[in-house]
Amino acid sequence: MIKRVEKGVMKALREEAKRKRKFAVLGLESTETIVIIRIVSRKIKNTSFVVIEYEKNPLIRWITARYRIETVPSVDDSFVQILPFSLESASVTFLRSLIKLRLNFLTLKYILPLAKFPRKHIETYAALNKLPIVPFRTSFKKIEKLLAEIEQTTPTIRYQFLTSIENIKSNVSL
Repeated sequence: MIKRVEKGVMKALREEAKRKRKFAVLGLESTETIVIIRIVSRKIKNTSFVVIEYEKNPLIRWITARYRIETVPSVDDSFVQILPFSLESASVTFLRSLIKLRLNFLTLKYILPLAKFPRKHIETYAALNKLPIVPFRTSFKKIEKLLAEIEQTTPTIRYQFLTSIENIKSNVSL
């Protein structure tokens, strides 16, 4: 199980690591964030790697101190951002806000290396490596908060998304 998760993450990051790109992990309080930080810090050498800490969080402070990783409040376009979402959280996030995320992320490069693994596999990986396991609800509230901010700044996108879903439904029913 450990090798499978590490191999999947490394496969997703390998191409960007070969280009000597800089990586930034979104510092959510979640098991996925801890697993990503551990894998990247141990497996990818000679790469610039930071954690985006948009909120003071003792768990993120502890894991970054443990692996000697720098935390920053934000990053520029030169960083490839790693989003720490498992299969379930990525599905929930992207199904609810597919168009919003597409419009807001056009300028930057994002990678979701854990999106192919169910949360149970990620928690097993964390437990076998003696990493803390964070309940899913804490990180989901922060994701909801981020999505609410995006929706407030772009209210017409939700209408466009709902309209496109209705169009697809009508085309399928024909």
